Amino acid sequence: MPRRWVLDEPQDAGTLYSRLRADGLGAKAARAWVRRVYPTEPILGTPPLPPSPPADALVIADQKLKETEHRVIGLEALLAVAEGKLRTREACLVATTRELSQVRKQALKSGQDARAKAAEATARIKALERELAAAQRRVEELEAEVASAGSGRGNPLYARVGLDPRCPEFVLRAARTAYRKALHPDHRSPEHKREAEERFKASENAFDRLFKLRGL
Repeated sequence: MPRRWVLDEPQDAGTLYSRLRADGLGAKAARAWVRRVYPTEPILGTPPLPPSPPADALVIADQKLKETEHRVIGLEALLAVAEGKLRTREACLVATTRELSQVRKQALKSGQDARAKAAEATARIKALERELAAAQRRVEELEAEVASAGSGRGNPLYARVGLDPRCPEFVLRAARTAYRKALHPDHRSPEHKREAEERFKASENAFDRLFKLRGL
């Protein structure tokens, strides 16, 4: 410590530190001298507290805080409303998607049913055409029988099967066997099976009548 300070000791650590610094000592050396004299007292003292704000400033700050809180509450309410609307729209979107899916399925099913009905109608038309053709042939055969009977050529049943009324019995039986083999439906393709059945039944009917006529 400088000699001129022997009789004039400082009253606290802060004053001593300031005087040492003013005398030209460095900060580190000045703190070392102060610690020797005042080992526990703070060198620079306790920093002053900031001044308290005026009462009007506190009121204004409190009002602004309340306004901010109200604004936050309002924003939270708007957010809740927006979330509710979003959930409602999502539910409507899901319901619309389901309805569209059901409509699509119904449309596909209706199309399939329409195609199936069209196929059935086409098959029915073909069957009716075959029946009409068979009926026309039957009419032609009956007309031929009537014409043959009117011309005096004998029993038209023999003419239908291509036999002479005076043919022997074995010829009649052989002709029936030949007709059965030639006209049997099992020997025809599916599209001609119906027609073959009609012709087979007609020939069987003719031979039944001829066999009954001869007492066979």
